[in-house]
Amino acid sequence: MKARTAVVCSVMDQAVSALTNIAVLVLVARHSEAGTFAVFATAYVVFSVLLGAFGAYVGQELVLHRGEPETLGRACRSATAFTAAASTVLGALLAGGAALVSSDAAVYGALGLVLPVTLTQDTLRYCFSVLRSPHLALLTDLLRLGVALPLLAVQPEGASAARTTLLWGLSALPALLLALALLRPRVRGARADLRRYVARGHLGRRFLVEFGVGNATSQ
Repeated sequence: MKARTAVVCSVMDQAVSALTNIAVLVLVARHSEAGTFAVFATAYVVFSVLLGAFGAYVGQELVLHRGEPETLGRACRSATAFTAAASTVLGALLAGGAALVSSDAAVYGALGLVLPVTLTQDTLRYCFSVLRSPHLALLTDLLRLGVALPLLAVQPEGASAARTTLLWGLSALPALLLALALLRPRVRGARADLRRYVARGHLGRRFLVEFGVGNATSQ
């Protein structure tokens, strides 16, 4: 892919991702009561912080990789596997903790269920970037936008925050499946290495601290 085309695809992908986040909040606000929207918005902030944290710890470190296709494939498979595993554990802890201490346990239970879908789909965007295929990230994000907005638009008035959170998260499933299908031939034969993400000196820790000091605290 030509450099100019790659830049255009990357910029458009960021725009589509941002548009999806804004449109989701607008659509949810339209069919929700004030209290319901407040609960959803709080859960959405929690998701945004986790999304940024995984982007810092996994994504920003991933895009620094250079080398042969085999090396890049191994890095992408490792990043995807780690995100899926870590987000599953984190989602279970979030749902379990909310059930014990929060009156809004249902919405956080829904968020915990969809975390592996939403966070893994986002990590795959970084994989396509490091593989110099930003047009594939754009394609999957367009699919997510095309699925999420109609699903949320047809929700009945007064839909619960938990139901809305679950549908919003599951709307990323087609994009995730498409991204995995597109990634598979590019990482065939590569083996995932999850230990590197917990090894001492992993660069993602520095990016995570930077994110926590800046963006996460502002959220």
